[in-house]
Amino acid sequence: MKKLFTFLAFISITFNISAQEKNYQITGNKINVVKAQSEYITLEITKGPDKLAAIKNPKFASLATGVLVPFIIDQIPKVPEYFSKILKGQKKKYVATYSAKNTVIFDSSKKLPIVTLTRYINNPSENEACKIVLKPQEIINENFSFKVDQATIKFSKAKIKKDYTHLILLIEISVTYDTSSKENGTLKTSKTEVKSSTLKIPVSMSTGTTLNSKINEQLSDAFPIDNILEISVKVTETNPFKVKLEEIESVVEDFKEPIADFFKKLGESLEE
Repeated sequence: MKKLFTFLAFISITFNISAQEKNYQITGNKINVVKAQSEYITLEITKGPDKLAAIKNPKFASLATGVLVPFIIDQIPKVPEYFSKILKGQKKKYVATYSAKNTVIFDSSKKLPIVTLTRYINNPSENEACKIVLKPQEIINENFSFKVDQATIKFSKAKIKKDYTHLILLIEISVTYDTSSKENGTLKTSKTEVKSSTLKIPVSMSTGTTLNSKINEQLSDAFPIDNILEISVKVTETNPFKVKLEEIESVVEDFKEPIADFFKKLGESLEE
């Protein structure tokens, strides 16, 4: 029984069970945990270049679509289940999502929009945690695409580890259009949303910048130029360690029944 408690305590310490939300920063070879009092996300939309003649053959990138409780004998068979819950809880720490939305206040048919998403944290002073700049690229047939002109990150919302110090930023862009029309002299207002496939941007937390120099060659899916009302951007930070945890979780699930049977027999033997 003493060995069992030692084993369970080891699991708890190893996975560092915590319900607190934290931010992470790398300084040299040290990972700093920063507790923010609050955070807020802004989305700035500014006038970009004038509408130009469409370019030919644009380069499109490939887009990716708590504390341990006292255990009694009859709880021992549930250890695999508890272990699975720990893994699921840990996975959530290595992924984080935030988004922002804003209205376009100028004529998009004349000036294409430049979009800047900025995430700020207060701890207690204001810090710029992440900044992503999306610039427009006009393409054929009165359409345009966004490309990532800048992606910098100083504080990640997703957890990082010493051997897993880079993140994948999944960027989802949605553009809402005014599709209102007049029927018998009456204006019928309506809006239509168009979404792009996800852009995948690898970012190093050590340098705070993108890992690939050709990132800005990626283009989002095409959006019509005219009648843009709103633009929204959603960012998901994912640490590759999440994939490792998913692999462990898969193994646990595959052997869940035999492991449960083993612990059940262990419990029965301890009752004798």
